[in-house]
Amino acid sequence: MTELDMPIIQLLEDNQAVQKGHYIYTSGNHGELYIAKNKLYEKPRVAKEIGKRLASAIGELTEGVEVIVGPAIGGIILAQWTAYEMDVLFTNTEKNEEGVQYFRRGIETIKGRNVAIVEDLVTTGKSVNEVIAATRELDADVRIVAAMLDRSPLNKPAADAIDADYIYLERLPTVIYDPKNCALCEHNVPINTDLGHGKMQEQHEH
Repeated sequence: MTELDMPIIQLLEDNQAVQKGHYIYTSGNHGELYIAKNKLYEKPRVAKEIGKRLASAIGELTEGVEVIVGPAIGGIILAQWTAYEMDVLFTNTEKNEEGVQYFRRGIETIKGRNVAIVEDLVTTGKSVNEVIAATRELDADVRIVAAMLDRSPLNKPAADAIDADYIYLERLPTVIYDPKNCALCEHNVPINTDLGHGKMQEQHEH
């Protein structure tokens, strides 16, 4: 079996992209699972294949998608490959000074059109919902949200939080903790300051 035939989780594991420890996620929550998805993006053929799978999944569930939107930063690469496979337009959101997703450019590209949002990883759905809100503010119709990997907890699935139809290629549930009630912190497991947002926290503390 070649990499282009592998399931997503096997791809991640074979590329040492599934790592365990104590991490801070984009949401600010803590968790023990980190997905170094950039290890896949270093291989354009692999990223293209994942885009192809996302395009197929979107096409099976909805019609008339005119634009693929990729959230900054992680969703941009897969979103563009997905748009390539579907032969539709592409644009992406960025983060403002408060860290909220918004459209700095590409506004006319999506205004009034049918949109699919493509993300690489989804944990809580918070970032995706910011993109959904920004898209709807431009009178665009969010037909579907599609993710490469859902890592939301079994007891708190992201699908319950996302304000649109939502699909994912594969799921790898993890346990997430509120930073004020984190079992990893209680057991003095050091926060990884090389990966995730732990590095940013360390910079702010210094």
